[in-house]
Amino acid sequence: MRFIACLFLLFALPALARDPAVVDAQQAHALLDRGAVFIDVRKADAFAAGHVPRARSLSTGYGAFTDRTTDNLMRAEAASEVLSALGVTLDGAPLVVYGARGSSAPYYVAFALAYYGAADVAVFADGIEAWKDASLPVSTDAVAVERTAVKIRRVRGEMLVDLDTLQARRRRHDVQLVDARSPEEFRGESRGGWRGGHLPGAVNIPFAALRDTQT
Repeated sequence: MRFIACLFLLFALPALARDPAVVDAQQAHALLDRGAVFIDVRKADAFAAGHVPRARSLSTGYGAFTDRTTDNLMRAEAASEVLSALGVTLDGAPLVVYGARGSSAPYYVAFALAYYGAADVAVFADGIEAWKDASLPVSTDAVAVERTAVKIRRVRGEMLVDLDTLQARRRRHDVQLVDARSPEEFRGESRGGWRGGHLPGAVNIPFAALRDTQT
């Protein structure tokens, strides 16, 4: 299952200086002036209708870094190809991920970038709507992308947890599981993943309840 949208394990994310930050419109604009690379995870038609100047389009959103056979983050070799085609580097300019206001996709993509070793990642949480509301420049120009040669040498394995580790922590009763799916999925009334229901002992804090979709 997707690591962020489905189950967020609090103990799996240590407080590291380079974990993804969350920025507002003014901070995002300052990052653009500093030469940050913006990654737009909306659909291609939405990107073409107007985007942050010089932004790169990653129209597959969640799917960009997801292994379709496992629904987990893809292996480093495949992710390297995605990043190279996007024309970004992991240790160069800051990367800022955005989409539509309230979308969870930018968080997933930013998490993936940090997992693959990006040195400086941020989520522009309020999205293109807030950018426009702040009267910041919007472009409809096609973006010429120069391919890079990204080599992912080490993933940040500490950002994830496997089943054996999870089971060991549950036996020691020193972990709290937070299920970030909808209440219907949590109760097993709807299936957004492979199975309905939730892990024993988990509490339900839906991602949708924590996001502000208003101006």
